[in-house]
Amino acid sequence: MAWYLPDKGEEALGVRCVSVALQSTLCGRLIYRPNQNITPRNLSHSNLLPDIEYEELLEKLKNDQVKLIDVRMKDEIAELGCAAGSLSLPLPYLGDYLVLEPEHFLMTLGFPKPSEKDTIVTMCKAGSRARTAQLAFMGARYTNVRTYKGSFQDWTEKGGPMKQTQ
Repeated sequence: MAWYLPDKGEEALGVRCVSVALQSTLCGRLIYRPNQNITPRNLSHSNLLPDIEYEELLEKLKNDQVKLIDVRMKDEIAELGCAAGSLSLPLPYLGDYLVLEPEHFLMTLGFPKPSEKDTIVTMCKAGSRARTAQLAFMGARYTNVRTYKGSFQDWTEKGGPMKQTQ
């Protein structure tokens, strides 16, 4: 999340505005009121599921129990490769993809849209975009979303299986 300085009228009211990835697509402008436990769609750290570790993720992927979403850009994936079993949804377009109807999602991306009840694991290169993606999924009413905190760096360091790319 990136805070920006509010204008004087907002500051006088004690209101700060926050930018969440793809907020215009998902939620519109989000407003935080300090000292009140109000967050966009009740997204707080207490609502976050625990991060997933490499061993658990690998086991769940082998058993087809999770959808691993890689939010890196296509050029990063082309340069570095990607984890076997991962699906690419670049973060800058994630909000646009999440609001697509399932048939349009399939036509656009070539794989079925994850269900709001599917177990989703987000990953990026090092972890910070993965957390942003987790919050974006939660903002789009996905209920079982975790972050692979070490993300692609951890995956490659631990020798995780790689997908063949063209």
